[in-house]
Amino acid sequence: FRVDSSAIPVIHGGVDNRRFSPGGRYGLSRKDVGIPADAFVYGILARYSPDKGHDVFFRAAGEVAKRNPAVWFLAAGWKAQLTEEDMRSMASDAGISERCVFAGRHPDTRDLIGLIDAGVIASVRSETICRIAMEYMSMGVPVIGTDTNVIPEVVRHGETGFIVPAGDYKAMASAMEELVISGNFARRFGDNGRILAGREYTLSDFAKKTLEAYTRMIQS
Repeated sequence: FRVDSSAIPVIHGGVDNRRFSPGGRYGLSRKDVGIPADAFVYGILARYSPDKGHDVFFRAAGEVAKRNPAVWFLAAGWKAQLTEEDMRSMASDAGISERCVFAGRHPDTRDLIGLIDAGVIASVRSETICRIAMEYMSMGVPVIGTDTNVIPEVVRHGETGFIVPAGDYKAMASAMEELVISGNFARRFGDNGRILAGREYTLSDFAKKTLEAYTRMIQS
């Protein structure tokens, strides 16, 4: 739009870092949902919509599952343009039904994040804030996200996770497998994410930047 980028304040969302913290005792255990304690679990937490790229996630998951028998998957969300039956059909087509848990809509996101080793954001559209990425990182969970909208601003490629091209299930599968193979990557990304969330994605920082933006507009 030919607008000077320096004139546009960038305000990312915020997350309660004390509430979303790693190692907490939350309401669900892997045993509760039927996931083996020693599995490496990927999660996708999003409304059931084509915008969120579930089809890409499940195709990638199918590729990873072929070579990694200890990998499991958790999908949670609620009906939007798609239903849970659509999700189950995608998982079946990918050959991972036996290793995929569907948790539906849960009242506390922390319960679900506490079950997984890495979070996937497969979105092809509709990511102007991407709060789930901040929640993942605040809880020390590495993130694999697409290059859609704000995701590559929030998730730092090679620092807190991997960024892959939207819609590219092979690239997503490769990134997912990288985390499974290298435990060091997963731990380092998780630790870095926790630090980044505490430094840049706090509620106080969100409020401060918002106030500064309004003050600047009033004074201009």
